[in-house]
Amino acid sequence: MEEQMDRLYAELTKQLLEYIMEIRSETPDTPLVEIITDYCFKNDIEPEMAGDAISQDFYFKQFIETDCKAFSEFNNKPLATVKLEEW
Repeated sequence: MEEQMDRLYAELTKQLLEYIMEIRSETPDTPLVEIITDYCFKNDIEPEMAGDAISQDFYFKQFIETDCKAFSEFNNKPLATVKLEEW
């Protein structure tokens, strides 16, 4: 069962990365959290499942966290006011 989840998470992560690259090539200023949420909505995937998949990949998780911080700072919003779920 655990091996199946690992494969599912790896495939979901791959699909998310492809979708992010596609969207970022068109609109580079779109925050990753919005892109991931959009992907989940369009593909009927629970955001929690995407979060679980992302948390399995250390580098992808760090990339998203860095993007969230950068987007928050760029828009002059204190990070404490931006609520993000723990992935």
